[in-house]
This record gives sequence, C-alpha cells and structure tokens, in this order.
Amino acid sequence: MPSRKSVRFEDLDDGIEDGVYGLKGMFNKLYAQATSYGKWARSHSKTALSWGLTLGWYFAITTILTAMPLMLELQREQAVLEMEKVQVKELLAQGYPPQELQRMGMTLEPSVLQGGNEKQR
Repeated sequence: MPSRKSVRFEDLDDGIEDGVYGLKGMFNKLYAQATSYGKWARSHSKTALSWGLTLGWYFAITTILTAMPLMLELQREQAVLEMEKVQVKELLAQGYPPQELQRMGMTLEPSVLQGGNEKQR
C-alpha cells in the first residue's frame, strides 16, 4: 500500500495547505487517498492474476503429462481383461479344464467359472 497508516478522521484536515477549505478539502484529500489505494489494488491484482494463471498452467500441464497416460493405461488394461474373459469362456466351452487355463497364465474369476449368469458382489 502507498502508506502504512490507516485513514483517521484527524488525518482529514480542512485542506488549508491545499488551498481548499472545509468539507471540500477533506473530500479532496480522501479522494486522493482512495485513488492511490485503487492504483495499488489494481497493480497488485494484476500480479496476483499473473501468478494464478502461471500456477494454473503448471497444474494443467502436469495433469496432462501424468494423469492422462495413467487413465489411458487403465482403459487399455480393462479392455485386455475383458478380452481375456471372453477367451477363457471360449476355452471352457471347448472343454479345457480350469487348471489347464491357470497353467496358461489366465486368471479365472468366479463369474467366468459359473457361466457369468450371477452378478459379482
């Protein structure tokens, strides 16, 4: 702020040194102080906005570079698991025993072994 002390009634003199007397002089001085506070607020709000935009940009780029690949990998993994379920159902329908499928490295879920008619809890 331009000055560290707060505006007090005693500071609002009658404007004798400005050549303006009475209430008009006090209001002129109050207007000048309000204008200087407004200029200070404007300059500091621009700085705060600049910092905020910079931090927002960093956050957005970091999210794009870290979270997006993670989400894409999770979607890909889910698709692979669904394909494996279909493959397990087909092999079970062909007569392969579950132990053989486990030796092949496939995961057997209870819903696949029961035919998929019951919902998982």
